[in-house]
Amino acid sequence: MRGHKEQRGEEEYLKFDPFKVKLRVGQSSVYLTNLFDGDPVLGPATNRVINENSQVFLQEISPVLERSLGELFTEMANKITSKFTYKELFP
Repeated sequence: MRGHKEQRGEEEYLKFDPFKVKLRVGQSSVYLTNLFDGDPVLGPATNRVINENSQVFLQEISPVLERSLGELFTEMANKITSKFTYKELFP
């Protein structure tokens, strides 16, 4: 986590630089329900395909997921610190 002081009026506040998130996933298993309106053949087949190819799916979604999580965490952290001056956080 990195950040910097930001001047607002007379006070300084902590503002975080964008977070960088890197996901590492070992084994994974997914079970999705109510696929294809509950079709008893297509639903289980889809789950099987996803689980047998989980690394391929993860490679595809990881960049978007990492970027989205980084943005979300940065926004959350900055919302918290925006309510307190730098001096209040670090007396």
